[in-house]
Amino acid sequence: MDVNLNIEDKDIHYLKEYLKDKVNPVDLDELAYRLALYKTQETRSHRVMLYNPECEYKVGDLIYKEYPGKIPVGSKKYIEIDCGVVLKVVDVRTRFGIEEVQLKYEGTSEFKKYTDYLDRQKIELLLPHKQAKPCEQMEFLPEDNDPRKQQAPLEKRDFTALKKKLAGALNKESDIAIVSRKVLLKEHLKPLDEIVFTKTKEFLQENKKSEHTEFFVENFAKIKPEDEQFDAYCFALNYRMMKDFKIDFQQTQDVGWGKWNLISVIYYMKKDSPISEANPLVNNMTIANKRNLMQRRRKFDDSLFQENYMRFYLTQREITAGAVKLKPGFFDLGESIEVEVVDERQKKSYLVYYYKDVNLMLGFKEIFERYKALQGTILSFELTEDEKLQFNIRTTKKGTIVDRVHYVPEEKAFKVTDEKIASPVFVNKSIFLDSSVFRTLYEKLKEFRNIETLNKLIHKVFLEFGVKERNYEIHILRLYHILDLIYPVDFKLVEDVILGNDEFVPAEKMAGVFYLDSDAVAEIEEEELKRKESEADEHKKRREELKRKKFERERRIKDEIRRKREERRKKREHEMWEKERLKKEMEEKRILELRKKKEEETRRKEEETRKRAYRAERPQRPKERYKPAGKKFEPGPPKDRRRQEGPHVPHKPPHPPRPPRPKPEFVKPQPPPPPEDELLRKREVPPRRDKEKKKIEEERERAAKVTKPPRKAERRPVDDAMSEDEIKSQIELEKLKEKMKERRQAEKEAEKEKKVAYHDNGGFGGVFASQLDKVVKKEDEKPKEEDKKKK
Repeated sequence: MDVNLNIEDKDIHYLKEYLKDKVNPVDLDELAYRLALYKTQETRSHRVMLYNPECEYKVGDLIYKEYPGKIPVGSKKYIEIDCGVVLKVVDVRTRFGIEEVQLKYEGTSEFKKYTDYLDRQKIELLLPHKQAKPCEQMEFLPEDNDPRKQQAPLEKRDFTALKKKLAGALNKESDIAIVSRKVLLKEHLKPLDEIVFTKTKEFLQENKKSEHTEFFVENFAKIKPEDEQFDAYCFALNYRMMKDFKIDFQQTQDVGWGKWNLISVIYYMKKDSPISEANPLVNNMTIANKRNLMQRRRKFDDSLFQENYMRFYLTQREITAGAVKLKPGFFDLGESIEVEVVDERQKKSYLVYYYKDVNLMLGFKEIFERYKALQGTILSFELTEDEKLQFNIRTTKKGTIVDRVHYVPEEKAFKVTDEKIASPVFVNKSIFLDSSVFRTLYEKLKEFRNIETLNKLIHKVFLEFGVKERNYEIHILRLYHILDLIYPVDFKLVEDVILGNDEFVPAEKMAGVFYLDSDAVAEIEEEELKRKESEADEHKKRREELKRKKFERERRIKDEIRRKREERRKKREHEMWEKERLKKEMEEKRILELRKKKEEETRRKEEETRKRAYRAERPQRPKERYKPAGKKFEPGPPKDRRRQEGPHVPHKPPHPPRPPRPKPEFVKPQPPPPPEDELLRKREVPPRRDKEKKKIEEERERAAKVTKPPRKAERRPVDDAMSEDEIKSQIELEKLKEKMKERRQAEKEAEKEKKVAYHDNGGFGGVFASQLDKVVKKEDEKPKEEDKKKK
């Protein structure tokens, strides 16, 4: 059917009239179907004639014909059609005396497959007519039985093209909003507050996971799902996020109303992964032969992945990052970033992130940890009938035991640990790398990363890890896995370098195996030798420079230490001088205070002496007697009169009376302090006499030398007689005891001789010294007498 699929102004006007009364959004598929009916309404308005071979038909007539039974749609495939079809007459002719009409099918039912099969076989669809003379009258098909009303107005291919064009045309209209395959006039958009989007952003920043539009509308816009306008609010939220907040939010899934997440979360999820580290050698490579490189690469991929193109051999970097690098031509998963994948064995679904621009999938970390995936694990994808992505990881009953590989983020390198792990996955033996390869790469990682071009790095890997006996033979996938441990690299780049340079020669019988050309090997070895010599020279210079810097650093440190010591010494000297000065000042201050105290004491004593002398010299006045008021005060006669020798002196009149003084508070009179010499005499204790002291010491010695009464020996009974051996041992024991006593006695005498502190050689006190010697002799003889008594 020839239908104009372009979107014209009349089509937009027709759709706006249709949307004018719609408050809730309309699906884009529904609008496209309405537009298809609108565009094909003229073709369905013509009346249809019932086919009768005895009637006459002209070009342009529509005929209704039934095809009972099975009709072929392929060489070995047939279909059955329950209802009739409408055919259009395109030609009328006479052949071999038979009147025929050539027909064409313009519908969209399964009968189209039959007509397409006839076109491929170059067979025309013909029917006879005008078989009766004269021809019979034509009959028309009732409108209720017209099969075109039950068929789609356009074919699937044409309908998809019309829908794409319609979406592009509606996006250009200023008064129409189209979001998530839904369409609504902007005048019917529901208003939303800014706080709804603020809360949505805070929620996504905290959880780091995408969420459905319905969740935001229900929790932040406070619209219940049972509300009739719930879809309108979901549409308004999606539209505002795409137009007003497109810097912050991104739609991660377009199923239903879709799911949303922050662009920053999605971006840093990929950026912080080890799979996204920078590779400086991507733009530093040479391809000598670029002719038909794309066709050669496609042919090589077909031979390498002939069993299943969607099979992947996981690298160690992919396992660590939980990612899978996809090949070009992967399944079309739409515009969604979040994709649901299903485990074929466990029938469990997982949510992964699909970055279509870089052919990368993230989010497999949990899956790899569950299976204990190893480098070289085989992972395959498959798209099911219900358009779900299904994956399978190949396992084996035997399993594999290897060393655990740890990723070091600081060095951006992979390191083998001593820990062993047992994994049930099946690994490809020609691709699998043992622990020695990881150790060699970790030890020589700087040497590999100092290489300037990708070609030289590949040469280095050939020489280091290839089979030397077979011209450094190595499989391209093994080469790719080793290169990926040094830098993140794409398998397509490795293929371009290997297939585009002549020094890499493919093996004839083994697909994917390459070896180095002998001439190229000699050149590479010579370059490697020169490079190593230059590196050795640079290393030597670097070592000398480091030694010089170390010497300079040590010299500076010593100078600094010397300077600090000098400063510390000066500081100590200054502190000592200050301390000495303060000490002198304090001493002078103390002497001055003592001098002042002494002067004050002397002054106080002089004052008291003067006062006492004054009191002694001053004549005593008689006591004043109290008289009542109005009487004069008369002093009484003195108690004692001094005898006056000499001439009589007349008595002088008394002094005039003084007013009474105010009595001070009673203070008990204290005696004057005794002189210092008397205090010192009181404090001194008279020394004891030497004789008394000696007597006390002698009494102590006598008390100490008082011996306990000897214990009586117990006699044995007659029945318990001693044997000869016991008697001999007893005698030897007694002799040993006597020797020990003599030795102790000699030691005591030696100690007493040492204790003698005074020797009187016939001088003063000779009598006392002789008596002391006698006392010492008596004390020495006492223990001997006691020993004799014991014996």
